[in-house]
Amino acid sequence: MSAREADLLELLLLNRRRIVTRELALERVWGGQAAASLNVVDQYVSYLRSKLGDPPLIETVRGTGFLLR
Repeated sequence: MSAREADLLELLLLNRRRIVTRELALERVWGGQAAASLNVVDQYVSYLRSKLGDPPLIETVRGTGFLLR
């Protein structure tokens, strides 16, 4: 697991059962870097899902962000 993946997972764990917006993840994990887009958050969530396996623990809240069950 990369450092960014670990940081994103930590953010989701600290906010378990609460929606983590893409903007919040970008700010906390990527430091709000202008070069990073909101799509990078989606990509890293995809990486985490594949590494965490089944059942899927990270739920997408459409148009908002992600939720760790």
